[in-house]
Amino acid sequence: MKLDPSKLSDAKQRGDKLIAACPACREQGGDTKGDHLCVFPNGHFACAAYQKDPGHSARILQLAGIQSTAPAYLLPQAPQLEDHRPIDWTQDCQRLAQDASFVARIAKWRNWPESFVSALAAEGSLGLYSGRPCFPIRSKGGIGDPVGRHVFSWPEERRGPNAQPDAWFSPAGAKPIPPMVLASQSSPREVAVFESQWDALSVRLALGDECPPMVITRGAAPSDVLREALSEAQSVTFWMQRDVPKRDGTIPSEQWLVRCQKLLPESVRQGRRVDPPAGFKDWNDALWELSPDAFRDVVALADKEGRALESLGRSGLSNNQPVPLPDALLPVPAFDPDHLLPPVLRDYVVDGAERVQVDPAFVAIPLIVSIGSLMGNRIFLRPKLNDDWGECPNVWGAIVGRPSTLKSPAMSHAMRPLHSLQNAANAAHKEAMAGFRKEAAVGEIKRQAAKQEALKAARKGDEIDGELLVEEENQAPAGRRFVTSDPGPEALHQLLCQPENAHGILIFQDELTGVLARMADQERGAVLRVLMLAGWNGNQSFVVDRIGRGLNLQVSKCCVSVLGGIQPGKLAPLIDGAVRESVDDDGWVQRLSLLVWPDPIKEYKALDNAPNRAAFDAVMGLLAKLEATPGDGFPGAVFDDGQQQHFLRLSPEASTVFVQWVVDETNALRQGEQLAAVESHFFKMRKTVLALALIFHVALEWDTPKVSLSCLNLALRWCDYLKAHAMRVYGSSRSSCSATAERILRKLRSGDLPATFTARDLKRRAWSGLTDAKTIESALELLADHGWLTEVARPTGGRWTTDYTAHPTVFEKPSERTAKTDKRAFGSFGSDQTRHSQTK
Repeated sequence: MKLDPSKLSDAKQRGDKLIAACPACREQGGDTKGDHLCVFPNGHFACAAYQKDPGHSARILQLAGIQSTAPAYLLPQAPQLEDHRPIDWTQDCQRLAQDASFVARIAKWRNWPESFVSALAAEGSLGLYSGRPCFPIRSKGGIGDPVGRHVFSWPEERRGPNAQPDAWFSPAGAKPIPPMVLASQSSPREVAVFESQWDALSVRLALGDECPPMVITRGAAPSDVLREALSEAQSVTFWMQRDVPKRDGTIPSEQWLVRCQKLLPESVRQGRRVDPPAGFKDWNDALWELSPDAFRDVVALADKEGRALESLGRSGLSNNQPVPLPDALLPVPAFDPDHLLPPVLRDYVVDGAERVQVDPAFVAIPLIVSIGSLMGNRIFLRPKLNDDWGECPNVWGAIVGRPSTLKSPAMSHAMRPLHSLQNAANAAHKEAMAGFRKEAAVGEIKRQAAKQEALKAARKGDEIDGELLVEEENQAPAGRRFVTSDPGPEALHQLLCQPENAHGILIFQDELTGVLARMADQERGAVLRVLMLAGWNGNQSFVVDRIGRGLNLQVSKCCVSVLGGIQPGKLAPLIDGAVRESVDDDGWVQRLSLLVWPDPIKEYKALDNAPNRAAFDAVMGLLAKLEATPGDGFPGAVFDDGQQQHFLRLSPEASTVFVQWVVDETNALRQGEQLAAVESHFFKMRKTVLALALIFHVALEWDTPKVSLSCLNLALRWCDYLKAHAMRVYGSSRSSCSATAERILRKLRSGDLPATFTARDLKRRAWSGLTDAKTIESALELLADHGWLTEVARPTGGRWTTDYTAHPTVFEKPSERTAKTDKRAFGSFGSDQTRHSQTK
């Protein structure tokens, strides 16, 4: 049967369908504020909690006031949890405890000690059902009698056409699934809340006896009975996951946190969040990569430095006060020069960062990009022992920060060695031009004299020496160009055509917005963009055919580097275009592989240190040596006649490590769990790793004929660091959504927008930042999720329109809103983002 959406009082539009709280779930005490029920345009419907339960569907129709023709036996009252007989959960635990093979199999799968798995079975937290590990589903707030099982498939069962997903074996009344509670001898006033059983148990393994009681929501949509499980808690710690943003910019783990906060009881007065270490999606992934001791240290440090929550909204609060809009910036690790740079570069980076007082990444990124651009395509690195796939050290980079973060002085310090080379090249070119002009003047006199002699001979009828008349003019020396700041497509192509610049050139702008503005030019911007994209690989030809300029103007190996700074607001349109997969999503953003957004230094000091001249001389010597070295001048370089390139190879042990890393990364990305733009960015990391390994090779082991494992490992550490920053950048679209939401709130407070309005009302007014339909829709959804707006769907001529009504708090004065927020706060907490030290 079909369901009339008008019978549902709280239905709201989501794309082409409606969602609402399920009346049948609400009857049995669940889904009071959720969105379990989905009504499709054709009138068909489904409850997410009971998709295959005909009795539940019939009950929905009955409670919605629709006459149902379903048989009477399909219309029972939903059974209560107390009515179910407990399962024999003890037998499941004993079955696991007595089977050493399954204990070992689970321990290997989760990277746990076998003794830990046995202890979980002995205490009744983990069992074995039908040859698979399982967790109990308990009846009341996660602490009653077991009424069902949550069964997990083995990793090998999750792949292929006959993949077996995880299964929930529980009676209908046990849904939504209650949380899982793991108690200990600690005071129940302090509770740790997790989204996943595996994360919780991994952290429990690390904390040992110091571990507080744990409550596991088993997914990003916690049940209302979470409040019951936390009934005695006064302090709650949320152990987060690091999820990628969804297509609309929302982050599942952040939404989970907001939902959990709304379900906290009034007893909770303190709260904080603990994020996974940088480079890891969750705590279980960290356990896999780190040694047991290192993992324990990371967990203990993260627990100690957990970030306090400022405030939260709870359903029990009077008037259901709105929740503050989130700041979507994900935490990132600070740049560790000792961990990420060879000595010859480290000293110069540290000197500049200390004197300018910025994160060392502000100096390191421009320095690395400038070295890569100088090497260009003169040498490639082939990672495999036989294959001809290779990458050159050409990389693109950008540093993100507000105008007050001292990006320009930091980049100026980093670019000083390359600019010194450019100044020397300019001086040499100036001298060469002086000599050329002298030779040109002498040549012109000789040609004029030859012409006069030819005229005399012609008058006399004598033979004329034609070679003197057709003598070619000498070409003016072009001069070496290392850097260009504002090239047009024709000029950039001409620079690359000159033999002096055959190895590549760097496009450097203090603010990349200038480059972006040129690419936005309707006539020539597309050509510049295509030329830059072609120049990223360093070995792709680019041919121009123009009536005015000529035909077959060819750059055999186009190599272009890009570097600059950019403000978050200017970066947002680029990221939004990539995230939304618009026509501008051609991979330009993803090629900015050295893209970092560090936290600013919070304390500025009065320093007056002299520059480290020795560090500058060391970097200057390396760059001068690289510029003077042709491709065949690198020790161990081999020339490939087919591809016309010189190359080095990884050592055998380094090759094995790199190939396995590529396999693991590719398989993980092809699971489709990442945002498409993030997936594309991470796929390009293989070139970044090889480029960095080659740069570190010339800085550390110039005379070694093969690139060693130590250089590769250094590059892989960079990969982990860069991934964390990429996640912050791509996740910043959520911050952009928050900014749009704030604009809507300002329009409401100023009276420009009525208290009840539609999305069309916003778009029709064409206010700045409020013209794009998708942006408006995401911002309205964010405001509704956080209680600032309420949604009511109504039919309008066969179509549905959603009315948004502002919460009264929107129109209160800032002091009044602050006072109410203070009453709901978790005490007095700071909002500083935690910097996680990278331990790997």
